[in-house]
Amino acid sequence: MKKYIFEKQQFRISTVFGSLVLCILFSCYLYLGVGFRIDYSYVYYFPILLASIFFGLKGGVLIALTSTILYVSFTISLQRGALSSGNMDLIFRVIGFNIACIVMGKIADESIRSKEELRKKVKELTSLFEVSREISSTRKLDQVLERILDSLLQIIGARRGSLLLFDEERKEMRIK
Repeated sequence: MKKYIFEKQQFRISTVFGSLVLCILFSCYLYLGVGFRIDYSYVYYFPILLASIFFGLKGGVLIALTSTILYVSFTISLQRGALSSGNMDLIFRVIGFNIACIVMGKIADESIRSKEELRKKVKELTSLFEVSREISSTRKLDQVLERILDSLLQIIGARRGSLLLFDEERKEMRIK
């Protein structure tokens, strides 16, 4: 299982950084190769969105900052080392990168949190179903109590536990 998670993580990292490299190559091709002097900044949203989806807000911020640095560096180098004083478009594009990252990162974080909560609920309901099935099939109280305790320990993630039962005859509590 750990190998699968590691491979999945490696794939995600490779995909994000590969898409970032492709964006850089694509913008260079558009601007230098073909001679398009159009706005190519939109291609940088792709790795930001991928990182936000795969890694949540932190991953999105990291790639947004990387994209910002690469985009600004590329733009400055094309303008021969200096930005014009009226170049507000660049600032708005950089702000756009970061807004996209924050929005997608927040959505991804909520999705990840919801999936974890859903898995936990499914595990709890499955355990309750198993306990109820065993209670209905078993007439021995000791077996039922043991199964209930095992299920509770599994749900809360504990290694050991005990049940405190009230003894009607002695009018006292006893540990089972």
